[in-house]
Amino acid sequence: PELEELIEQSEKNLMLRAATKVDAEGTPFWRSLLTSTADLGSLGVGVKLYFVMLKYIGMLFLILLAVTAPNMYIFSWGSMVDEPEWLKQFLGQLSIVNLGKCPTTGCLSRDDVESRCLFSSTASEDCSWKVRSVAEVIGDIDGLALMTYILFGIFLASIVIPMHSSSKRVTDRVAAYTAMVYELPAYLDGERAQRNLLWGVH
Repeated sequence: PELEELIEQSEKNLMLRAATKVDAEGTPFWRSLLTSTADLGSLGVGVKLYFVMLKYIGMLFLILLAVTAPNMYIFSWGSMVDEPEWLKQFLGQLSIVNLGKCPTTGCLSRDDVESRCLFSSTASEDCSWKVRSVAEVIGDIDGLALMTYILFGIFLASIVIPMHSSSKRVTDRVAAYTAMVYELPAYLDGERAQRNLLWGVH
């Protein structure tokens, strides 16, 4: 057969063995990106749990982004990070390392570091918001994000995973009908000698 025919046949075999659906005429087609996790459960509990985990972890990241957004906004107004590379500068500005602004003379003591301005300073270096005054609030927001992460993990392990892994479709998989048979020979009669002969030739 020609190369194009082989490629076409291989693509058909791929479709038949992939996570696809089959129409009334028996022609396979790709599943939609909007396929539900319940529909994916027909492919096995492992596939279903994988996509359930992806969905819930994505939700967790969105929640954590909303919780920590005030902190990242506050950090972005600082001027403690000065990196030549734009990526390091961007990531540093969103972290607690960039919190606050030192005066033009620099932070020369511990008190200067703790009482530095939170946002921009005026010409007289006077500012109404200090790092020290908001440090407790920033810590509370970080604690809330941590508690959200822990509670979400407990919810996932105790409710979501058992609920989806108890699907009745699990018993319909091929692995549910397999069995371990002990004390069978590793090779059939004469097969070992034939394999040794082939190894000797090579």
